[in-house]
Amino acid sequence: MRIFAVTYTYNDAALLDALLAELARWSVRPHALLAVDDASASPYVFPSKAESALAGLELNVLRLAANAGPVGAKRAGMDAAAASGAEVILSLDADIRPQRDWLARALPYLADPGIGLVGARFAPGPGEDSLSRYLRAFFTPPPLDEETPFLGAGLWLIRRDTWLSVGGFGDFNEKTHEDLYFCLKLHAAKLRMLAVNSKPVCQARVLRRLDYLRR
Repeated sequence: MRIFAVTYTYNDAALLDALLAELARWSVRPHALLAVDDASASPYVFPSKAESALAGLELNVLRLAANAGPVGAKRAGMDAAAASGAEVILSLDADIRPQRDWLARALPYLADPGIGLVGARFAPGPGEDSLSRYLRAFFTPPPLDEETPFLGAGLWLIRRDTWLSVGGFGDFNEKTHEDLYFCLKLHAAKLRMLAVNSKPVCQARVLRRLDYLRR
């Protein structure tokens, strides 16, 4: 089973570099990884240390000519992953940090044809400000795998044929909430979603209060 991973960067190369360092230690790794550079001020280049640690993976950068925003970057990345012919697509944001065995735990669930999407609920980041402490206290997910009506697009594991059969992001043209749109499409197709929380996933980016309120 070939796994194609796609991630995204926009002026946050340090977060992506840190993700690659973590990925090198995963117990199961994808066969290829595409970094979608959403027209960052400085074009993203894989650091030599990452290329060495990820030897054996196909590493490529897709640089968009103009900033397309999170939805446009994800559309470009997911469509490129589907076009690769790989059976499984792993999409993850640069600030998402799955535990090293998360993919090994999550993959078998895709063998169930009734499961359309596998993801996770994210544990808040490591910041020590009052918002970070509050989020950790009240929004840390329980350590168990559970069916859920919604999965945020920060981490998705999906069969290629599922992405194609429901039409991907189709004609969605809004700037946000592509994950809600896609989850509703899965509901319409009578496909279930599963959050794999027994192998924790953290969000490394520390949110500012204003950003959190906007979300």
